[in-house]
Amino acid sequence: MHENQPYPQSLSEFGKLRFGKTSDLLTSVKPASTKPDPPPLYDCKIFDGAGAVHALPSTTVSTFDSYAENVFIPFSLNHLQSSKRVDFVWDMYKANSIKD
Repeated sequence: MHENQPYPQSLSEFGKLRFGKTSDLLTSVKPASTKPDPPPLYDCKIFDGAGAVHALPSTTVSTFDSYAENVFIPFSLNHLQSSKRVDFVWDMYKANSIKD
């Protein structure tokens, strides 16, 4: 029970529960006019290192050195063109960890 009505005002109209479909709410939602453009320069981009390695193609290389030179470093340099800094974060499991 609420102060002056049996139901909250958001769910009732003159003390009676509102019934309707979820699609009825669309009339009160304004459509987005346009998406804002992304900024031309970011301060920093942060990537999950393992995620980036798995997402980048590795079928054209056979050694870690060729992967670094032909895939990973160009990916990093490409992102440096639109940001001041690029960081890759890697997981590290310590010797006395539960995950060891």
